[in-house]
Amino acid sequence: MIEQLLPLAGFAFASSVTPGPNNIMVMASGAHFGVARTLPHIAGIWFGFSSMMVLAGLGFAQLVNDNPGVHMVMKAVAVAFVVFIAWKIARAGPIDAKAGDTVRPMKPHEAALFQAVNPKAWSMALAAMSLFLVADADSVSQTVTIVVMFSLCGLPCTLLWCAMGRMMAGIFRSPEKAAIANGAMALLLIVTVIPMIV
Repeated sequence: MIEQLLPLAGFAFASSVTPGPNNIMVMASGAHFGVARTLPHIAGIWFGFSSMMVLAGLGFAQLVNDNPGVHMVMKAVAVAFVVFIAWKIARAGPIDAKAGDTVRPMKPHEAALFQAVNPKAWSMALAAMSLFLVADADSVSQTVTIVVMFSLCGLPCTLLWCAMGRMMAGIFRSPEKAAIANGAMALLLIVTVIPMIV
C-alpha cells in the first residue's frame, strides 16, 4: 500500500478539487452565508463521504459492481435529487440581510445524508476502492488509509470552493446579478453529474 500513496494522493486531490455537487453547493453556501456558517455543512460532507468510503471498502463496492440494477436505481435517485437541489439554487434569489432564519446553510446531518445520493461521491468512492484496494491484504487498514488520504486532500479543496463563494458574495446582493449567478451555479451543478450518469 505504501507504494500507492502518491498515486492515491493524486487521485484524491484531482477528484476532490474538480467541480461536483458538493463543491458547487459549498460555493453557493459560502457566497450566501460565509465560510464560518458553512463549516457545519463541510463537516457533514466529510463525515458522510468517509462513511460511504468505509462501506465501499468493506464490500459495498463489490455489491454494486455485481448488481447493475442497484447501480441504475442509485443513479436515478441521485440525478433526481441533484436536479431538485439545482432548482433550489436557481430560485435562491439575492442575499437578503433581513431574511434571518428563514434561509440557512445546510446542517451537518443533511450534508452527510446528501452523500447517499451524490453521484460524484459514489463514483469517487467506488473508483478509489476498485483502484487502490490490494487483493490478499488487510482490507480494513487499506480502507482506513484511503479514507484518511481523501480527508487530507479533500478538506482543503472543499474549503477552497467555500472561500471562492465567499469572494463572490458581492454579486449575490444585486437581484439581477444574483439571478444570473444562481442560474449559472444550478446549471453547473447539473452538468457535473452528466459524466457520472453517462
